[in-house]
Amino acid sequence: MECNPEMGKNDFNRGSVLIATTLMLMTSAANSGTLSGQVVGITDGDTLTLLVDRQQYKIRIAGIDAPERHQAWGDKSKANISRLAFNQTAAANCPK
Repeated sequence: MECNPEMGKNDFNRGSVLIATTLMLMTSAANSGTLSGQVVGITDGDTLTLLVDRQQYKIRIAGIDAPERHQAWGDKSKANISRLAFNQTAAANCPK
């Protein structure tokens, strides 16, 4: 999401809802169920680290194909997800 000086508070709230919805995440964790924790790291535009009970899980966000760090726009993609998700609480739906 680009910074837009004309963006109003309602537009920001819609963006927050979009990110909250997007953060219904998938991971290859061995356990089935939902993981809830704090986002403590961002790898790239579609991968983050979730801290749950002192255990870190690398989470890939479902439905997003963001550029990798070394690809064009990779740094911008990582910066945007960092701005929206870092240090936030998230829930990951983890299929077996």
